Amino acid sequence: MGFFSAGQFNLVVSVRYATPDNEMPFWCALFEQVSRIIHDSTDGAQSIGQVLISANSMGGADADIWIHPNSDVWPNSTAARLWFPTESLDMSQDFMYYATILAHELSHYLYDVRDEYNNGSVCLGDITTEASMMEGYDWNNYTRWTDNATNDYPNWATFFPDFTGGDAVLQLGQPTEFCHDGNHNATANNNQNNINGNQSCWTYMANDANHNGIPYGLGVPGPGGPALAQPPFPAGVICTELIPVQRFMLVLDRSGSMSGSKIDQLKVGGNFWVDYVNAGEELGIVTYSGTESLDSSMSEVPADAATAATWRTDRHNIVDGIAAGGSTAIGDALRAGLNDITAGGRASSQVMILFTDGLQNAGTETAEDVLPDLVAAGVRVYTIGLGNDQDATLLANVAETTGATYFPIDGDLDPDEAATAITEALIMLAGETRENGGIVSFDEIDGAGADAVIAGGDDSAPFDWRSGLPDPRRQIKRGTLRSFQFPVEITAGSTHCTLGVLWKNPKLRFDVKIFDPDGHEANPGTSVRRVRGRYPYSFYEVDKPKSGTWKVQVAGSGIRTARFRTIGFEVNDRIRLEASAIRTHIRLGGEIQLRARLLAPQAVPGAKVSAWVRSPSGKWTNIRFTEHTGGKGDTEEAFVYTAAFRTSRNERGQYLISVDASRKKGTFEIELDELYRRKPGLRPEDMKRKVAVPSLRRRRFIGVATDEQGRTSKDPIPGFNTKKPWVHQRQAALLKRWKEAHKKPVSK
Repeated sequence: MGFFSAGQFNLVVSVRYATPDNEMPFWCALFEQVSRIIHDSTDGAQSIGQVLISANSMGGADADIWIHPNSDVWPNSTAARLWFPTESLDMSQDFMYYATILAHELSHYLYDVRDEYNNGSVCLGDITTEASMMEGYDWNNYTRWTDNATNDYPNWATFFPDFTGGDAVLQLGQPTEFCHDGNHNATANNNQNNINGNQSCWTYMANDANHNGIPYGLGVPGPGGPALAQPPFPAGVICTELIPVQRFMLVLDRSGSMSGSKIDQLKVGGNFWVDYVNAGEELGIVTYSGTESLDSSMSEVPADAATAATWRTDRHNIVDGIAAGGSTAIGDALRAGLNDITAGGRASSQVMILFTDGLQNAGTETAEDVLPDLVAAGVRVYTIGLGNDQDATLLANVAETTGATYFPIDGDLDPDEAATAITEALIMLAGETRENGGIVSFDEIDGAGADAVIAGGDDSAPFDWRSGLPDPRRQIKRGTLRSFQFPVEITAGSTHCTLGVLWKNPKLRFDVKIFDPDGHEANPGTSVRRVRGRYPYSFYEVDKPKSGTWKVQVAGSGIRTARFRTIGFEVNDRIRLEASAIRTHIRLGGEIQLRARLLAPQAVPGAKVSAWVRSPSGKWTNIRFTEHTGGKGDTEEAFVYTAAFRTSRNERGQYLISVDASRKKGTFEIELDELYRRKPGLRPEDMKRKVAVPSLRRRRFIGVATDEQGRTSKDPIPGFNTKKPWVHQRQAALLKRWKEAHKKPVSK
């Protein structure tokens, strides 16, 4: 996730297609021009510092900008903003040689200023004044590349060969300013006025409260407005390509309070991760009590099956050998995990899972000490807190600030219930944190009533930790139940999926099989990896799964006395669910405000979006989201979904929110807005597009902490950091070495 630091925006970019090596110089040249526009438009106050780029659809979870192939997605930031960790703006290749267009979309994303051209309105209308970037003008006024006869390129395919051949010509243009109080038309019917209270862009931008308190340090221009002359150019943009690999680091609490069933279930969750990671992914393990221990440094899962089996056995032995005892040094454990992650250079996806059941009471560093370095290094830290001693505010801040999720487990559970919650939390995060991954099924099944096919959905609360056994009132009508099946819907275009089941009694064993949409059993082989053993779970990892309804079959004695949780995760680089809370730390009695978008890869309308909210006392409440249209008087743009929930004045602690979004297969029509209809070369039939959407379902979790104070000035600010981005000094060499080691053999 990008952030602002010392007057510079440091951005993360995910290129959603396979890129040739000679494409990277273009991105550097583009962002150099965008930086100059931003520098000019803010009177020299701000610019772009570093741009971190991932290719081949990697790095999407951390990205500020998704760049799609061709015209796959029309440019938009919709409601995406720098300070909402899960959100990104979208661009496509066919628009990328217009630097002003990217600067326009970034103005939405960085400042929350809105369009001034829609509904046929104009705010300034005079391009000769280097007028507002939020207006719409003929595109020949923009900074862009043309051919040597000043003709605009129709698409990326015609532009890029000219650029690499040195024949594309950079044309410097306008606009390069924002409107201010002296020239803003506050009566125009446009989004800036309708949503941002009729304020000029400059007035709105200068109030830090309008961008989540990030200290931009912008002052409103005087009566004469902003400086029209180009100020001196800012320092050059630093572009860095990231190593295209997925890294996971488990940071597990083994303090004395974890003794008993809790440490046993922590081992189940840790062992699931050892089995879950696939060839080419990397995993490390840190455990801690009063001191930290790097028990397994970051290591790639071998591609060879026999070597991988040994690799997993070694790490199972490490997890099984964890013993509880001592105090809690959270900060030192985070530092150990961070140091090991960064030793191999900066990767596209760097994920840390921090589990704790208590407050820090030992160590040389606090979590707050390490947090700026985690942000600078681009490490997402998913936090799981258990019990009444967890520091909900700290864990929420660490997760939110690093672009991750806080998963709270309350302290009123008995030891067995708490143990179950630990395992489920660790496994649930496995489905959420994998690059381009998503949860499509993670539902509880009561074995006593599993004589029919189970259909997942959002009609029941996602966790029922206080129910240890099946409901004795639910009886099997005939005979003894020996097996049951449940469906998992795999989306078209998915490149990988995880299908299986977790059961809550570690003494039981079940036989698990999976069947593809045609009814054929999927057996282990080159594209299917089966996981089963002495731990209470069994699942399959499937490459290039067929889309449609898969069936997972569970068989064995003891089904009636067991409880199960379905496992259905998939990887699809064209689908994402963005879900976030406006604030993750609020006062008692305050309102939890939620936002969501479902994208495939274009943001889609007509989705069914709801959430289950779990209060600190364990009560679940279901709420529905409202879809916005972006019409006059609407506070959000089209295809954004929002909801709100009032917290109790008497329940201090953490709320867990499970957001579920789904849409049936179908199509919808989208129309280019007024700015993009002006793009040179567009035909009338290009102004509208019918978008096909597969059957979709995604789930995300959000944690919100409540107390007497709410957010304070001491809390970290998402989208801001005190340190500049960290990149390994030998990044280029490490990237080259990784690519050499992962070259695919050329088929003859």
